[in-house]
Amino acid sequence: MTEQEPPELGAYDGTPFRAARKDPLLQRAVPVAGELSSYGGGKARGDLIAGLTVAGLLVLQAVGAAYVQATIDRASATYGLFAAVIGLLSWLWLVAQLLLISAEINAVRAERLWPRSLGGPLTTADRRALERAAAMAQTDLRERIAVTFDEP
Repeated sequence: MTEQEPPELGAYDGTPFRAARKDPLLQRAVPVAGELSSYGGGKARGDLIAGLTVAGLLVLQAVGAAYVQATIDRASATYGLFAAVIGLLSWLWLVAQLLLISAEINAVRAERLWPRSLGGPLTTADRRALERAAAMAQTDLRERIAVTFDEP
């Protein structure tokens, strides 16, 4: 039996991360390494957009934090305390809203629930969303729920 030579580091053979699928040590250390060989295309573009969005939000956060700090430093002790508390509550509210919106966007992207109609004929995404909503309504394993759609 002949052993295959490992690929050269940095060698690109047309498929990113192909060596990750074949290396058992890497598979044990990083379980998702096998999935990396199929990574690219639309996934990479979507992840890039998400990463740039997060980076932009972090820059805005840093600028906002510097502004709030400068404003509180100029305030009296009483107003500074109130400003800090109100600022913290506002920040928590904003983070909660962003978290909910992000979760909705991730669900729509992962399940491909777009484009949705706003009153016209049902799209494929509409049908998929309604079928999943009906499946979630199933509370007993013996229960059967059928979903049908009437064409207009």
